[in-house]
Amino acid sequence: MPREAVAAEPARDAVDAPVARPSVRTRLRRISAYWFPKRPVPARADGLLVPPGRERWGYLVAVLLALAAAALYEHFSLVAPVPPGGDEGSWLVLSYPYVGLPFPTQAVPWTYPPASMPFLGLSVIAAGGPLGGARLFAGLLIVGLGVSLYEMGRSLFQLRTVALVVEATLFVQPDFQQLYYFGSFPNMFGLIFFFLAIAYAARFVRSRRDRYLALFWVSMTIAVLAHELVAVFLLGLVLTTAVLLLLYQRLPRELFVRPAGYLGLAGFGAATLAYYEGTRLAKTATPNYTTTASLAQTMSRQLFPTVLKPFYLQNFSSTVNGSGFAVTPIWSLELVLVVVGLLLGVFLFVRWARPRLVEVRHILLAAWLISVFGVAIACWVLGLGADYRRFAYFLYPLTIVSAGLGLDLFLSWLLTPPLPVVAVNDSAPLFRGLRPGPWSPRDPSPRPRAVAFVLIVLTLLLLTSTLAYTVPQASSYAKFFTATGHDGQFVSAMQAISASTVSGAIYSSTESVDRWPATLTARNVFEARAPTGFTYTPSQLLGDEEANLALSYRYTVTNGHVAASIPGVTPAYFNASPVMSIYLYGVLYQVLSLTPQNIFVGLGTNATTSIFTKGVTPAPQITLPTDPTNATLTLTYPEPGYEVVEQVATPPGTDQLSITLSAISNGSVAFGALRTKLTSATGSFSNATALGPTGFSWFTNTTGGNVTSFGNLTSGALTAVVPANATTGRGTSVSMQVNATIPVPVLSLSFTIAAPGTSNPTSQMSGFFSTPALFETWGVRFALLSLANSNTGSAPKAFYMNEYGGTVFWSGTLWVVLLLPVVLGPG
Repeated sequence: MPREAVAAEPARDAVDAPVARPSVRTRLRRISAYWFPKRPVPARADGLLVPPGRERWGYLVAVLLALAAAALYEHFSLVAPVPPGGDEGSWLVLSYPYVGLPFPTQAVPWTYPPASMPFLGLSVIAAGGPLGGARLFAGLLIVGLGVSLYEMGRSLFQLRTVALVVEATLFVQPDFQQLYYFGSFPNMFGLIFFFLAIAYAARFVRSRRDRYLALFWVSMTIAVLAHELVAVFLLGLVLTTAVLLLLYQRLPRELFVRPAGYLGLAGFGAATLAYYEGTRLAKTATPNYTTTASLAQTMSRQLFPTVLKPFYLQNFSSTVNGSGFAVTPIWSLELVLVVVGLLLGVFLFVRWARPRLVEVRHILLAAWLISVFGVAIACWVLGLGADYRRFAYFLYPLTIVSAGLGLDLFLSWLLTPPLPVVAVNDSAPLFRGLRPGPWSPRDPSPRPRAVAFVLIVLTLLLLTSTLAYTVPQASSYAKFFTATGHDGQFVSAMQAISASTVSGAIYSSTESVDRWPATLTARNVFEARAPTGFTYTPSQLLGDEEANLALSYRYTVTNGHVAASIPGVTPAYFNASPVMSIYLYGVLYQVLSLTPQNIFVGLGTNATTSIFTKGVTPAPQITLPTDPTNATLTLTYPEPGYEVVEQVATPPGTDQLSITLSAISNGSVAFGALRTKLTSATGSFSNATALGPTGFSWFTNTTGGNVTSFGNLTSGALTAVVPANATTGRGTSVSMQVNATIPVPVLSLSFTIAAPGTSNPTSQMSGFFSTPALFETWGVRFALLSLANSNTGSAPKAFYMNEYGGTVFWSGTLWVVLLLPVVLGPG
């Protein structure tokens, strides 16, 4: 090809060299630089909004305020020999193993988050006993709450005066002080470090100094190991804060790259894992504040509005009664959802529009509210039972601190007009803070005078509220929480048991004593306690229901929904064969009774011969199942020439009770009829309705709700259904009979009763239960009976003395203690 032709060809574009993809390390660095931008270390090393000034005077006043609140509690705690409340009895006895004090076997170490327990035990030692130890520890907790709240206020406010006002307001708040009076020691202990964790988180984010990061992790660890609900809320707060700080590109990178950060996180994780995973591996039962039991779900949802109690919406609703504004559970849930959604929406909008408006204190307070509301929402949506009443105690401080933030902004504006500054970056504050020394006498400005006037008015309001609400409410709480089991006679009874050489546990007829008998005697205690929606461990649920059976019944077969019980076998107490009861959320309510006097046999078509006469005929032979899972009892009534066998069963996995009566001849007689009658076992309203020749319904009104049971005869037919008296609601009965065409040697009458709608939070309450066997297993030797009413005093006293051979060990006008034999009889 000619050279000219080659030269005439168009030039080709040069091919670009391939661009190398950035390495994974480079890309991670870019992501890190975006989300965690490097910033100059702030000049302020204390993490405060203003120079510290004379801090010792602020802390001195904070301590004095806390001491005044503690003195108020100590004054009212002396209204009775035993300090107010029952919860502290549990915490005291749990603290004994940590300091080497004698303790009952029920006080298993590590069954509760342990952080507060050694300090409580040391208080017992220092005070010379549990009663003084409880008062000492409560006072120390109140002082700790005040000082820690002030420390948090110093981290969130510019004015230390506002932090003091916030502390005083919390102590003046009439409802928050319930924590002291019902003895919520671990909760209070955890709140102290909850406040400190927030305080040091704020200081660390501002200063990025290791000491505040280390203090944050220490406070966080102690709070989580003090109380599970504190742990849940604090973890939610910290995670929400981290997400919001990350959203605003303000999460300090020092949290991950400095030893105080990753070592603190490792220590926190190791301590938390060691406790919770250790107790799981050791199969130690710990509290479960988010149980899935039907009782907890139902009862706790009814209390959902109490989450909003610190906002006093219930009070506002009652003042506008008739307007349709009612604080119902559903309405409360919707409001909580709206508030959380609005808060998140505001932070997202401000991040896009004006990120410099948001400070770390705003994020912390918002995260606090989102955490509490978020846990409440999660419990509702997941069907978890939570004690929503306790949620409010975490919101009282939040509402007060939030109001303090508004006061701080207002007073700061009064003292120092906002001066615009040039923003160095998006995280720089929009306004300059206070100048040092705003109270300088050389400042002729009238602004400090206005601030002084505001503070004087607030002080007068706090004093007025203290006298009008706080003190009367404290007196009311002290009296309420010392109503039963806090008197001098109770203490004397416990001293008598402690001094006794008889070893053994205590059975209490009333739950009002809580754990105080164990606290004062170092013996195991079992109480006739109806389970509630706020019983948090399976063992507690089972123990409560078993102890409740032991108060009135000797033998019981149950499937957890219905129960058939024999009250006693002595002539005075064999009066039902059986009593049928139903469980509503785990609480046992009597419904029907088949009395042995109402069992008749006959040779003709009418059964006219009663097989039992109270006080004359001995109790039948009762065949007890050898297998405790066998929910069947057999009663045999011997008569001349024949016997009547009654078989009572509560089939597991059902809500049914079945009874079969069989008249069996020994060859000398034959039967033409067999008859019985069911009557009410309660004084409440009951009514029966026939549903055909072989079916009936039985309506019962109980304090736990109304229930309708349905009976069905599998042999025999109804002969009479008597409705209740329209005025008294009593007198209803159902009679049934089976006839033989010709006399036969064996004749049976059988029926089943189903109770739909019953419920029980534990599946372990199924099978055969014997009170003598329970007492033997528990090692019970003392029965503590409250004479406040016959159901807990005179009635069980006579029952235990006649049925079990109990003798009076100690007696007073308010209490009686029986000594039970080692062997209570068969079963």
